[in-house]
Amino acid sequence: MKGPRVVSAIALLVFGSGFLCAATMPERVTHLRVADGDVAFTLVGQVTNSPPDKSVQVGYLPTISGLTGLFASAPEGEATALFTFVNDTRTTAIRHSGPITVIEREGTATIYAQSSPHGDFSDLTSFQGGDPVLVMSLKQQVVVDAGSKVFTVVIVQTVTDSNAFEKDGHQYDLAFEGDRFRISFTGALNGAPPPSGFFSGYAVRIPRDFGLHLLERIEN
Repeated sequence: MKGPRVVSAIALLVFGSGFLCAATMPERVTHLRVADGDVAFTLVGQVTNSPPDKSVQVGYLPTISGLTGLFASAPEGEATALFTFVNDTRTTAIRHSGPITVIEREGTATIYAQSSPHGDFSDLTSFQGGDPVLVMSLKQQVVVDAGSKVFTVVIVQTVTDSNAFEKDGHQYDLAFEGDRFRISFTGALNGAPPPSGFFSGYAVRIPRDFGLHLLERIEN
């Protein structure tokens, strides 16, 4: 048991928090990694705020670093996307500053792998039909400009559960438990909801405390 733990620790010392040595990984599972600060995946989606203290954001991932062929067929969109997401959040605070409204929320984010894509923005549950590959806790801040109807969102998501998935005959996973991502959205409010708005954005990997990460890998 001591041998694999030492090898894992050495690999982390050499490669840091970017890509990890394949020799240290479980057989037949490819662990997709990006360097700290690099884009891990992108997102396109819609948000529905109803009731007022609840916000559900759903959509799909058009790109994931290290993977290709993320759509079952053309055209590319929610109905053909192989990876979808659902953010289920509750509002914890609302503040105003002139025309700006600042909304804070907490909740969960889940990314799903879809074996039979069928995303439909008129049916929010359609984005939950696959296998959950990442489950994350989240905190988000939304800044809405009442004049332009444009909003920006910053989210910090922490992985609480990561599950391997199969694609093209290979097994992959997207993150370790405890990994964190910073998500940035830009969107526009819908004048005649639902939905409440439309958005697109990207996720970058947040650096982990290296000493803590190393300790966790050795102990596990």
